[in-house]
Amino acid sequence: MVSHGIVIVRTTDGKIIGLKEDNGAQLWTFEHSVPALSIRGTGAPIIVDDNVIAGSANGKLEALQLKDGKSIWEATIAIPSGRSEVERLVDLDVDPVAARGAIYIAGFTGGASSVSEVDGDVLWRNEAVSSYTGLSLDYRYLYVSDTQSHVWQLDQRSGASLWKQKDLHNRQLTAAVVYQNYVVVGDFEGYVHWLSNSDGRQLGRIQVSKAAIEAKPVVVDDTVFIYAKDGTLAALRAK
Repeated sequence: MVSHGIVIVRTTDGKIIGLKEDNGAQLWTFEHSVPALSIRGTGAPIIVDDNVIAGSANGKLEALQLKDGKSIWEATIAIPSGRSEVERLVDLDVDPVAARGAIYIAGFTGGASSVSEVDGDVLWRNEAVSSYTGLSLDYRYLYVSDTQSHVWQLDQRSGASLWKQKDLHNRQLTAAVVYQNYVVVGDFEGYVHWLSNSDGRQLGRIQVSKAAIEAKPVVVDDTVFIYAKDGTLAALRAK
C-alpha cells in the first residue's frame, strides 16, 4: 500500500512499517503484543485519508498516522475467551474495507463489526458472522464468507443480516466479491460459484481448476479474475 510517498508493509510477526517510496529508508515501525498462538495469515493494512488502518492477531483494530506511525485510536473487535489457546484465537486476518466514514472488519471469532473512521467507536457488531477470508461491499451492503463457508449479506448501516446462503457449507470458500448482480466465491475444489446479490440463490458454477482457490477474486472493469493454488489464472465474464 502506497500513499504520499510512503510504502506501508505488514510483516509476518505483526509489525507495521512505513518506508520511503523513493529509496526504501525506514521511517517508522509500529509493534503490538502478539498472542502465543494465531492462525496463519495477516490482513493487509489500508490507507484512509492520512491514516493507516490495520487489524491484529490480538483482536484489535488500529489507526496510525501515516507520516509517523503514531497511534490515533484502538478499537477492540474481539475479546479472547476460553481456556485453551485455540479457543482464545481472535485474529483479525481479513483486510479492512472502508466506506462513508466507517471501517468494516471481521475476526476469526467475535463476529463482524463497523467502526467509526474518526475515533474508533464501534458502531455495530454482528457476532454471528466471523470470518478469516475477507469482506467486500457495494453501495449499501456488506458481503462476508464466514468460518463455516456460509455467505451473508449485511446492511452496512446496522449490521443486520438480510440473507444467508448455507448450501456451500464447509467448502472452504474465498472471500465473497460483488460483480454486477452477482456475489462470486471460489472453493477448495476449484469451483467458482455465482450467487444472486438479491437473495443469495446459487445461479451457477464453473470449475476453473482441480486445485483449491484461496485468493480473493478480483474484479477489474467487467471481468472477474480467479487464481488457484496450482497457478491457474482464469478471467470470467457473465453472459
